[in-house]
Amino acid sequence: MPEGLMRLFDSRNIGFRCARSVMRWTKRLVQTQLPLALEAPQAATDALPYLQVRRHPRARRLSIRVHAGGRVVVVVPRRSSARSVEAFINEHRDWIIRTSRKLSPIEPLALPSHIELPAIGRSFALDYPGSHERRVRWAERGDTLVLHTSAEDAPASMAVLRDWLLAQARRQGPAQVAAIAAETGLEPSRLQFRLQRTRWGSCSSRGTVSLNACMLFLEGRLLRYLLLHELCHLRHMNHSKRYWDLVARFEPDCRALDRELDDAWRRVPAWVFGHLA
Repeated sequence: MPEGLMRLFDSRNIGFRCARSVMRWTKRLVQTQLPLALEAPQAATDALPYLQVRRHPRARRLSIRVHAGGRVVVVVPRRSSARSVEAFINEHRDWIIRTSRKLSPIEPLALPSHIELPAIGRSFALDYPGSHERRVRWAERGDTLVLHTSAEDAPASMAVLRDWLLAQARRQGPAQVAAIAAETGLEPSRLQFRLQRTRWGSCSSRGTVSLNACMLFLEGRLLRYLLLHELCHLRHMNHSKRYWDLVARFEPDCRALDRELDDAWRRVPAWVFGHLA
């Protein structure tokens, strides 16, 4: 599941709300207070998105990460001053806005009335009957997905939808990977499906291939490229020329598809990584 970090910096109010932030690298709770004064936008379209500012005890430099869904995280070394942080953000303002828009979903955050999964050629209508079943949180009835949550409880419903999406990937994904493995002769020692915010997939030195359940929102050729991309890392754990030569042996248009995959985050519905405030 994606990290449930709080939105700490509200760029519209030009203020920083002190809060407790759960660090990925440590279990300690850290409190920060940074009164940032960012440059005012020239127009509404130039406004910064919400920024999450996190102090990291081992960070050596300021950094910015934009995750799937357009979420922006600014990682700050412990001793950084508010002035240095605001200058860093202002310096990279255009990049933050451009990249966040690129990774933001096309549709606004809301509970869906239907879900399209191009990777498996299925479409589901959503039904929210309002009942709360403790043992069964969702059920498929033909082409209807029934959620045993209330449509008024959006966060709970989105959590159930994410569980369902993961279950779909774990059920449908192995056969799709097996098909590419048979084509290439590259077979992972272990396969797992998760909901990563920052990557479509990964491959470990032990031969474990991890795939993002969001792959179900990809169409056929792009999905095939994603699986091929990760399986080829079983041979080359890098992006060297030898790696790309291997990928190109099975997919000559790999470079164009790689760029398209970078833009495909916008095809992921907002409910996958979002919640209603």
